Amino acid sequence: MVLNAAVQMLREADELKQKILKFKNGTSMLQERNLWSTQQQLQKIYQKILVLDLDYALEKKVEQDLWNVGFKQQIEALQAISKDRKNPLRSDGQAMLSWVLQASAGFYLCLLHQICTAFKLDLPFRRRASLLGWVETWGAGETEAPARCPAGAAARYICQHCLVHLGDLARYRQQLRIAHTFYRHALAVSVHSGQPYNQLALVSWRRGRRLSALYWHVRSLLVRAPFPPAPANLARTLHAAAR
Repeated sequence: MVLNAAVQMLREADELKQKILKFKNGTSMLQERNLWSTQQQLQKIYQKILVLDLDYALEKKVEQDLWNVGFKQQIEALQAISKDRKNPLRSDGQAMLSWVLQASAGFYLCLLHQICTAFKLDLPFRRRASLLGWVETWGAGETEAPARCPAGAAARYICQHCLVHLGDLARYRQQLRIAHTFYRHALAVSVHSGQPYNQLALVSWRRGRRLSALYWHVRSLLVRAPFPPAPANLARTLHAAAR
């Protein structure tokens, strides 16, 4: 019954996903007013699927589509507008980008709390929702009972996924200390994934700590699940450091 519900929700999400992907690459909500509302619908459905049936969601790579289609695509479009001095929408783009980054962080904090609550995952750094910043508009209190308590690794993986992207969102807002903290929390969930190490390298490089950046890039390779772009990232960092 629960699996059937998750399958049906994923079909709805796929329709919304296709609507979003039909927009020309780089299109922002400033140019297409209904784009963000469509993305919000997609975010809500993916959130429900992740909590309802985590195993099925991960099998279908829901968490990746949530980030890439639900958030990252729009963030990158607004970043491009914000950096273009000749774009008449630059000022509006900067304001909208700030709002989207804040809203996105709220979403991932909410999702992290829901996952921890639904699957009774006790993380050492976890705080009450009131301290993290609860987002009512994304369905607080509407969590359905999960299909089954998944393997600990699956629940910890999605928590780490949330923490990494919370770090990314802080980094986009130039909040490097907060980004660093989220990435270290992600490592506290699991030291075997290469992505948090890679993201720590990005923060170190932005802070001007080149040796530290090289260290974290190497660490992102020497783990059980290396970060796929790590070799290329390490090569670029070595090349830049040698200049």
